[in-house]
Amino acid sequence: TFFLFIAVAILIAPLAMFIIMILGQNLGIFLAATLYILVLGAFLMTSNALSSIYQAALYLYAAEELDTPHFRRYDFEVAFRSKI
Repeated sequence: TFFLFIAVAILIAPLAMFIIMILGQNLGIFLAATLYILVLGAFLMTSNALSSIYQAALYLYAAEELDTPHFRRYDFEVAFRSKI
C-alpha cells in the first residue's frame, strides 16, 4: 500500500498544482494539503483493514487449524519461517 500511495501522490501532484494556481498560494496550499491528508487517511485505513484481515486469518490457522477460503495454507506456513 505504501508504493500505491506514492504512485497516487505523484498522480495527484498536478491536481494540487492546479488548485494552487487557481485559488492562490495560501488557500491553494491549504486545500492541496487537505487533499493529500485525506488520501493518506484512506490508504492508512485500507492498509490497516487488510492487515487485520490477514492477522485474523492467521490466528484461525494457528490456534484452531482452520482453513480460510481466501488464503492458502502455504501463505501461513511461510509467513514466519526461520531465516537460517
